Amino acid sequence: MINYRTVVARVVAYCASSGLAALVDLTAFAVIIDAGFGGRSYLAAVATATVGARAISSAVNYAVNRHLVFVRPGSALRYFALVAAILAASSLCTTGMSALLAGHVVWAKVLVDGVLFVIGYQVQRRWVFGRE
Repeated sequence: MINYRTVVARVVAYCASSGLAALVDLTAFAVIIDAGFGGRSYLAAVATATVGARAISSAVNYAVNRHLVFVRPGSALRYFALVAAILAASSLCTTGMSALLAGHVVWAKVLVDGVLFVIGYQVQRRWVFGRE
């Protein structure tokens, strides 16, 4: 049986791990979208920047989650399947949200990825690193 402190500690660790990965991801995304596409927010630009940024940040995130958050072996295959699903959702939803935000693609990405953060925790806890 898991107690309250264990649950809270894991959620705090996940938030810290995700914060680090988000910082890496957003920084890489901004550099790629600005340097490679002049800050434009069409689907191919957003998808390319998202893929590049996520490749970097997901490797960091898996290592931290495996060793510091869930502290157990997880399925790298399942983790990267989740990454692919979130990557697709992030690309499509960021493109749509940027249209609603008058082309502010980086802010759109922050909003979209905030929602995907909550979904990702539950999937990792239950499917990638096993059920508690």
